[in-house]
Amino acid sequence: MVIKKNIFTLELKLLLFSLVALFILKIFFIKQFDLILITTFFDILIFVFIFFVFILFKNIFSKILFHVIYVFNFILFSFYYIFFYDVSQRGILISKIKLDSIIFVLKNIISLKLVFIVFLALFIVYFLSFFILKNKKLFLSSSFLKIFSLISIFLFLFLILLFNLNYNPYADVVLNFKNSFSYIPLEDDSKDLSLFSNNSSIFPDSKLEVKYKKIILLIGEEWMFSSFVKDSQSLENNFFKRIKNDTHFYSNYHTSNQDSRTAIYTLLTSQFIPFEAYLDSTYSIYLDKIKNSPSLVNYFNDNNYSTFFVVSSIEKPDIATPFNWNEIITLKEDVYNSNKYYCSSLFTYETSCEDLSIFEDVKEKIISEENIFLVQEFIYGHSYKHIIDTKKSRTQYYNEYFNNLYDFLEKESLLEDTLIIITSDHGSRAYNEMISPEGYHIPFLVVSNNLDYLENNSLLSHLDFKDILYKYILGIDYIPNNESIMFTGGTNSDLLGFITKENDFGIINSSKSLLINYSKKDLSIKEKSQNHYSYYNFLKNNFK
Repeated sequence: MVIKKNIFTLELKLLLFSLVALFILKIFFIKQFDLILITTFFDILIFVFIFFVFILFKNIFSKILFHVIYVFNFILFSFYYIFFYDVSQRGILISKIKLDSIIFVLKNIISLKLVFIVFLALFIVYFLSFFILKNKKLFLSSSFLKIFSLISIFLFLFLILLFNLNYNPYADVVLNFKNSFSYIPLEDDSKDLSLFSNNSSIFPDSKLEVKYKKIILLIGEEWMFSSFVKDSQSLENNFFKRIKNDTHFYSNYHTSNQDSRTAIYTLLTSQFIPFEAYLDSTYSIYLDKIKNSPSLVNYFNDNNYSTFFVVSSIEKPDIATPFNWNEIITLKEDVYNSNKYYCSSLFTYETSCEDLSIFEDVKEKIISEENIFLVQEFIYGHSYKHIIDTKKSRTQYYNEYFNNLYDFLEKESLLEDTLIIITSDHGSRAYNEMISPEGYHIPFLVVSNNLDYLENNSLLSHLDFKDILYKYILGIDYIPNNESIMFTGGTNSDLLGFITKENDFGIINSSKSLLINYSKKDLSIKEKSQNHYSYYNFLKNNFK
């Protein structure tokens, strides 16, 4: 005999109203209807499973457990969909979360306004669930519900495992488990093997004459080499074809850190930082080291150059503050409020507009200063939302900016005295790309009227940046012949990797001492990985 139960309870109404609330939230933040539908499908599968916990026992413990799990998931899902394009692309959430990263997110990413919206929505859902359809009854077989719940969780796992679908906060837990069977364990030791040069001590005499009066370093955001090559083929008004004959193109250049802060610190100081950037527990350690290290900013200050860091956000970024810039140029509030440019304030640490919003300030500094070292960190691309909103890839947007800058220099007859370097802070922070060496491979171009086209495929990274620069401005060739380079993954990834000049590679989960991706053809890859991992631990333990 099938037992009938009244299941139109507060708990069921909570789940139904939550689906509606999340759907509305996704209309505002995701906007793409196909993604809204598929994420809602995954929401239903998870909520059905949560309800199964409740009906399975139907006692006071299961009731309390249900509400704890429900509130946690409502808050988790809400913030997941608010930051959907960044979180889903990067695939880093439940299985890799740390207390340090939670603190960083609460301090720098999630605003009080967003917290208020989410908790207001939660209150409304509870209110409606108490008072709407209060006397309505719905009868279903509990056996049917249990079977339906099991089918839902099976379908959830099947879709993720078979198709690698990542449209839910729990997907990365499943995918992590799926991939773990091919991992190779490593020894968690620390050895000074000196596998590659730290290359931080050589700063030439400041009395040497610098060849160019205007040195402009343009740093793209999360701009991968593969995306650059692909997207640059179909550009309108293609800047890269325009300047090709005056370009030295470095085709094997990589970031050293997959976070903006540490990547740019390394680029300016040639100090390899063996830490993820945004963890409070290690920030003071590497910040002190950077503040006390020689830097390109100091070098140009000593050579009577005016030094500027430019970023189109209202706030001064902590990327710039450790260095002795003559000025950190930020976005004016009246420009932000003008509605003339594409602007975004999704992150609490960054109230910003597109990079062209600060272009007038860049032009003014280039004109007014005889000798200038200007570094602009691009804002466009900090969030995947930029690309969704404007429908422009990073390469497309940067192409427009580069053309505007080049037109200006040409009009002002400054090209002969100007050296332009174009690169990126780091590659993709999407987890599936950070476990591949391609994720760390970034564009690097040197542009000057005094150059003829040259392609250089030497294995290089941000650690070698100053030596590349000195080759052009001083004629001194300190560029190393690297046997291998190392890099760290983005915050919360626990990733460390290396590439050799033979293109062998290893990607290591440093917290678990596991080699998780590697060159299958290289029979000595475990030994190489162990050596790099041991050296990485040595650098980390002795970073002073």
